[in-house]
Order: sequence, then C-alpha cells, then structure tokens
Amino acid sequence: MNKILLVFTLFSLFSFNSQAQDNYFPIREKTLSIGGGASIRLNQTDYAAALSREVFALNLRPNVGYAIGENLMLGVGLGYSYN
Repeated sequence: MNKILLVFTLFSLFSFNSQAQDNYFPIREKTLSIGGGASIRLNQTDYAAALSREVFALNLRPNVGYAIGENLMLGVGLGYSYN
C-alpha cells in the first residue's frame, strides 16, 4: 500500500512540475475550452466455430473548462464506455 501511495505522489508532483514550466502560450482569463476524445473498436476472431467471437467497444470522453484566472482553468470531463 505504501508503494502505491509513493508512486501516486511522485506522479502527481511530476505532472504539476511539467505544467508549471510551459508558459509559452498563456491561458487568458474568461477563456472557454472544449475538448474530448472518442474511440471505436471492432474486432472479430474466428479460431474455430466454437471459439469465434465479435468485440465492439465505444468510448466517448467529452470535457469542458473555463479559465477563472490567468493560467488557471476549472473544468469537468465525463466518460462513457460501452463494451
């Protein structure tokens, strides 16, 4: 349990550090950000008549954010997965 907590803490610190050093494109106050991702997977295997199967997966991940200050954004992301 302690190893998992240590890895999570180090990963969090690293990601905050990498974002803090990137000041080339500042985010202005009252800016709206809309984004997300989507993926579709369709796979059909046919090893034998008894082992054939089809796999269909759909993933949708929309997100929206609003800059409440200079380089400070507040946002929310949702995810939907169908297998």
